[in-house]
Amino acid sequence: MINVRELPVSIKQVYIGNKRLTKSIFKQIESRSAFDKDLNFLGSEILGYVLDDKTKFLIFVNEKGDLCKSKLDNLIFTKNIPLNTKEFSLRTKDVFELLDVSFSEDPIFERLGKLLISKEGRERLTMLSKKAKDIFSVIENNKLYL
Repeated sequence: MINVRELPVSIKQVYIGNKRLTKSIFKQIESRSAFDKDLNFLGSEILGYVLDDKTKFLIFVNEKGDLCKSKLDNLIFTKNIPLNTKEFSLRTKDVFELLDVSFSEDPIFERLGKLLISKEGRERLTMLSKKAKDIFSVIENNKLYL
């Protein structure tokens, strides 16, 4: 036997003045990085996230009080780094960016496929991954609807 229960649903929406944030307004919001290279938040308030065309965007207020958006792709990537091995199967360019190391377009980097990372690199990736998970624990229940 199948039972259907009624449950209360809460939908969160952002209002700018007395206007609801719509998709057309969302497209006009300035894109800006919400975090520095150490994943420290650069704004004053996180409002939540929006899913737009399969891409998650953080909606936040910057230090000047402006509404901004920031793609969460790199944060999702960082959160999902496998931390249980010395050899990380990651996209080479992304690893270099996370480690804040200059990346050369030299084809040898592209051919590596897997990258052995130094102890310091593993420690930095571990720290960044844990920070990314902490950030997601704050925003995961704050989906905003357009």
